[in-house]
Amino acid sequence: MALPSTNPRVLPVDGILVEGIVEAAKSAATHLHRLLVAESRQVGDVEVDAQFSAADCTTVLWYSQVVQRTRVVEEINRLLDSHGTETSNTSMRIPTALRDAVALAVKELGVAQSATALTTAALRAALEAIVMQAVLDDHYAEHPEVRPSLGDLAVAAADLDGHPLASQPERLHQAAAEIIERHPAAVAEDVVLWAEARALSAA
Repeated sequence: MALPSTNPRVLPVDGILVEGIVEAAKSAATHLHRLLVAESRQVGDVEVDAQFSAADCTTVLWYSQVVQRTRVVEEINRLLDSHGTETSNTSMRIPTALRDAVALAVKELGVAQSATALTTAALRAALEAIVMQAVLDDHYAEHPEVRPSLGDLAVAAADLDGHPLASQPERLHQAAAEIIERHPAAVAEDVVLWAEARALSAA
């Protein structure tokens, strides 16, 4: 576990150094305070304590989290795009069964040049998926109106799989509306299966 940094301008985040977050957050909070005070003086309908301190503004925490998350995602992307040849030894322990499965896949199926290459490729793919999901989550949090519905996701899943129901989006949307009432945690694949079952029973 990384020790807390003694430098106030550097924060350790899962091993990644993110600089200037505290200062940026305080600056944003101070700016917000000034805007509120100005609005109070101009409009007269908002009472703001003149002694209000930037350190007391909850915007500091919110802004710090948002900026920190964005910087971390950007840093991960930068590292993934790096084409350096430098390598590092690790002491990572993995389940024995998984290690044996990797060895078999490499030796018998020829899926990669080595177990290390396969592991590295899988780790890279996982990180890329994590970054894409993080970006999507942030986008939907900022613009909730563009988040696709379960029915939309089911149509997309059916289309990707070449499923016949992809050409019948109304059936998938109806199935999504039905299944989500009983199973709020249902995913797109569940909707496709439910719609397929309904279509077969109606045939």
